[in-house]
Amino acid sequence: MREPMSGRTAPDSNGFGRAIDIGSLNVDESDPPFRFRNVRGRLKLLADSAWLDFLHWDLPASSGAAKGKVVWGGPLPIRYDVAVRGDSVALNDVNWVYPNLPKTGGGKVLLTISNKRDVHVMDYKLAQMDMRSDGSHLTGDMTFGVGAPVLQLRNVDLIASPLDFTFIHTMNGKPLPIDWEGQIYGSVRASGGPLTDFEVDAARAEWRDSHVPGAVSRFSGSGGRQPSIRYGPTCAFTTRTFSIAMAQESRRGCLEVVGSRMARTSLPMMSR
Repeated sequence: MREPMSGRTAPDSNGFGRAIDIGSLNVDESDPPFRFRNVRGRLKLLADSAWLDFLHWDLPASSGAAKGKVVWGGPLPIRYDVAVRGDSVALNDVNWVYPNLPKTGGGKVLLTISNKRDVHVMDYKLAQMDMRSDGSHLTGDMTFGVGAPVLQLRNVDLIASPLDFTFIHTMNGKPLPIDWEGQIYGSVRASGGPLTDFEVDAARAEWRDSHVPGAVSRFSGSGGRQPSIRYGPTCAFTTRTFSIAMAQESRRGCLEVVGSRMARTSLPMMSR
């Protein structure tokens, strides 16, 4: 690490600071948990603040650049406002955001790390995302909020081409109660919220069921979702919430989705 100059800079908490040119730097960060290698760029330090402009960084299987500010003074938690360009991002390097994120695959993304909205909740805004994992290809934007009692997912604007049920099983942390398989092609826009109270503005998709060759289900919907899921002796579906049910036979039974909030739903059209 080189430090070619230091001196007076624009004031933050006081009037003195340092500018450090970094030729190569390795850093292990605990929160968020990153293991940076081969960091190159400039770091400006002034009292309780740091401005970073890193032209390059490596994680174990990822690389990119980053620019932003970190503030640690006062009684509040550390404040982050950092924009990261992920030229090549491996999900295994970032799956700590949500324990059930896949550990295989990756892609490209523009990531903003910030807790400006709530200093106790770290927002990870993924923009211009282009990711592949578990037979799925997802593009678009979404924001994870980490630190609240329930994981938050906001400002979702995604296209799936496709979303494979293998990915859904992985995100669920275990196989779904019903043995759904196949690929979903479609899009979703959602203002979102905590996963226990999620708002969908518009969703449209086509499900190609691999259990039944040639079977295709098409559906669309919008609304809030706060369901409980359980088995029932017969197929019982409700459209009082965002509950879109594939009305076809399953190898293991039927699914009943019951909720409490009003929504608009277009039930699936089955074709073979």
